[in-house]
Amino acid sequence: MENKEQTRIHFWLIIAIVATAAILRFINYAGFSLSNDELSALVRVQYNTFRELVDKGFYVDGHPGGIQVLLFYWVKLFGDSEASLRFPFVLMGVAAVWFSWLTAKLWFGKTSALFVATCMALLQFPILYSQIARPYGSGLFFAMLTAYFWTRLIFYFDSNSKRKYYDTAGYILATSLMMYNHYFSFMLAFIMGVTGLFLLRRENVWFFLGAGLACVILFSPHIYITLNHLSIGGVGLWLGKPEYGWLLQHLAYLLNDSGWVIIMVVFISLSGYLSGQKVERKTWLFRLIALIWFLVPIALGFFYSRWVNPVLQHSVVIFSFPFLLMLLFSFPFWKADFKRLAMLVLLSAAILGSTVIHNDHYNSQHFGEFRDVAAKIVEWDREFGEENITRAISVNNPFYIEYYLNRHGADPEFKQYDNRGGRDLFDLKNIVSASQTPYFMYAWTKMVPYETRDLIRFYYPYIIYDVDYEGLSAITLFSKDPDFSIPAPKPVFSFKSDFGPENLWRAPAWALDTTRAYQGNYSISMSDDLEFGPTFEMPAGDARAAEGSIVKARVMVNTSLESSNALLVLTLQQWDSPIYTWMASSVSNYAIPGEWSPVFLTVPVNELKSSRDILKIYIWNPGGEVFNIDDFMIEVFH
Repeated sequence: MENKEQTRIHFWLIIAIVATAAILRFINYAGFSLSNDELSALVRVQYNTFRELVDKGFYVDGHPGGIQVLLFYWVKLFGDSEASLRFPFVLMGVAAVWFSWLTAKLWFGKTSALFVATCMALLQFPILYSQIARPYGSGLFFAMLTAYFWTRLIFYFDSNSKRKYYDTAGYILATSLMMYNHYFSFMLAFIMGVTGLFLLRRENVWFFLGAGLACVILFSPHIYITLNHLSIGGVGLWLGKPEYGWLLQHLAYLLNDSGWVIIMVVFISLSGYLSGQKVERKTWLFRLIALIWFLVPIALGFFYSRWVNPVLQHSVVIFSFPFLLMLLFSFPFWKADFKRLAMLVLLSAAILGSTVIHNDHYNSQHFGEFRDVAAKIVEWDREFGEENITRAISVNNPFYIEYYLNRHGADPEFKQYDNRGGRDLFDLKNIVSASQTPYFMYAWTKMVPYETRDLIRFYYPYIIYDVDYEGLSAITLFSKDPDFSIPAPKPVFSFKSDFGPENLWRAPAWALDTTRAYQGNYSISMSDDLEFGPTFEMPAGDARAAEGSIVKARVMVNTSLESSNALLVLTLQQWDSPIYTWMASSVSNYAIPGEWSPVFLTVPVNELKSSRDILKIYIWNPGGEVFNIDDFMIEVFH
């Protein structure tokens, strides 16, 4: 039994932990740009009626409507600034720490609960997802709230106490919120409910079953929406299938990808396990529950992502994350109070140092940038003149950038808002080639084809400003004039052929055409007798290509066809072995009929098995089309 002094110390420790959690979550919570997901949610609160919100806002979205309904009314009351949007989620993120402590205390005791709450308060993962207006911090809170009331209802049920009514009502409310929050939190709520069925006793069976029925009734208005969401599937268009080592990567990510934090957590867990202290049978039951509640959502998400449609990301399994912490810190600890306190302080220092210093949480770019992109657009318009800049941007919705431009009172014209490759590249090519302004601005807040930058530089070869937001967004100002330009990176290897008779790249001599050329006196005439055009072939090492390199190819094409099946192709293969890298760019994405047009192919070398592997770049003409090519250029950059 703890004495009053121990109880007082424990009380002030948990108050300090929760206060620290609040400070870490409120620091700069409104100081960074709204993310793609937050702006997507903000778009859907612009409707005037609740019916419109349902039909146009989340019926077609793929997420339950709970958070969208919250934001719909929250924005009307408190506005749509970053501080306003994120405030309730920060509060729920702090509350999740408190309820993780309460639940862990019921399961494994006060000491374990302090270690769980410390990790919840200080690790970067729960901090980050409590700082954005998305269903992750909220779902973490709802999951902890549900776990707490589930535990009270299953293991601490007292049929003679009025507390049973409060616990039942709390479980109904918390579980319903989980169901409306996110489908992964819904899944965890379902797993919790099924687990409870195996643990019921005569005195609590009707309360628990009645609570489950109440949750079903409360969710029933959403069922037709959920059925539509299931028909949509996942986010496989941009999210790849998880690799088989995903769980290990996830475990490292949860612990800040920090060797010191991992070592500390493993040491504390093993020390408790090896202490040899006996524990109650119920403790092992809670450990099994914690393991199931942590692993099953991940396993279901993993196999669904592998076999059906990719949905698994770190963020969507945040709801089950605290149960891993409870399992790790579930073992008996040192009997001496000073040892437990010393380990708690050392763990806190390791995690806090990792989050704030090593991972540089408050200065890192965690999501796509919109606010600073808008500020740069306004700044450059003022510096160079709005009329002197042609603009294009790739963004999921024009509202995302307009939200921030409106803050500056700016309304610049954009010639293009999206670039998914294909005809979008062709449209961008027409925009850039026809542009008469001295400057061209291009920004992207979602990934665009690698060739985009090379296409713009063909017409605007100089770069005045270039801002990259850690590979999550970028904005560049191109110029036709070399004054004040940034020095361009130099290739480590370059080669160019204008297809004179002395350098045909293994093309037949009869394919030489002296009647038309982009530069010089010759070009190559492709036809139904020439399926494969001139081929650049060289060991990758001789071309200075290595893993992490970028290989760029460009060829000038002149075709009379509106649509071409011809491709500019790059391959990598080991000698006399199957090709393991094959990338191509369509001529149709660039070629304007009757004109010499540049066709680009940019390939990052993600895999190179040997420096002697053969790098090939060539024109493939599977349809036997008639067209001319000239000025084949290849460059390799590190």
